[in-house]
Amino acid sequence: MVYRVIGAALIVPLLMLTSWLGSIYWSFLVGIIIALGIWEYGQLVAKKGYEIPTLSLAVLGFFLAQCAFIDSRFGMWEEVNGYMMGFALLLTVLWVLLWGLWKKADVSLWAISLFGFLWIGWGLCHLILLQGLNWGDVYFAWLAIFITWATDTGAFVVGSWIGKNKMAPNISPNKTWEGSLGGVLFCLFIVFFYNLWFLHLPMLPMLAIGVVGSVLDQVGDLIESLLKRWAGVKDSGKLIPGHGGILDRFDSLILVAPVIYYLTALLV
Repeated sequence: MVYRVIGAALIVPLLMLTSWLGSIYWSFLVGIIIALGIWEYGQLVAKKGYEIPTLSLAVLGFFLAQCAFIDSRFGMWEEVNGYMMGFALLLTVLWVLLWGLWKKADVSLWAISLFGFLWIGWGLCHLILLQGLNWGDVYFAWLAIFITWATDTGAFVVGSWIGKNKMAPNISPNKTWEGSLGGVLFCLFIVFFYNLWFLHLPMLPMLAIGVVGSVLDQVGDLIESLLKRWAGVKDSGKLIPGHGGILDRFDSLILVAPVIYYLTALLV
């Protein structure tokens, strides 16, 4: 428990400081998170004998994040036109294909490499795009973060209190349907007041976004749990005291951030 508190004390101020300092600092931090997440993914699949170009994919993940920053802030200029993320994705696909040919690798390594890059890199880059809404408004990026935190907190408290019916016992034995519903309800409570105080957008669509985000938060957590179970590990890494690895803390945002971005972009 002490280590979890220490870990939270490290994560939360760092996220808040970089998001408030400005978009370029935020994109740098998100880029590091993406690179570390891809590195952890590479270590996980390596445990099953799949050796992918982890280091180069991590570097390309950081580059993708900076391209997301350019798209979010300068994409309306004709010279850039919002294509930088597409360029980074194309570069990654070409690199993975060439790497596979050079190494004479199994074709499955192409799929495993690109899946990890797209799942982690493309998903988390939307935290940068969210901050690009309304020219660097940090409240949209933090909406996605609060949705995940509220869902996880509500699910843990309610599941520990009255949880009986297992949701996915073969993937994550501690998750229950009661906890899942508690996570959604607490998420709606947080989204209601967050929108009321900070965003001032139509309430009914925002609550719908909260429900979708909360459900995807739990799906993202199950995906990472399945990956860890497949690799035979308890945590994706040991980087954050008491919390495990980067993927253990940011797995839910991988799905939540893109959906929140596209849904809220319709309301801005």
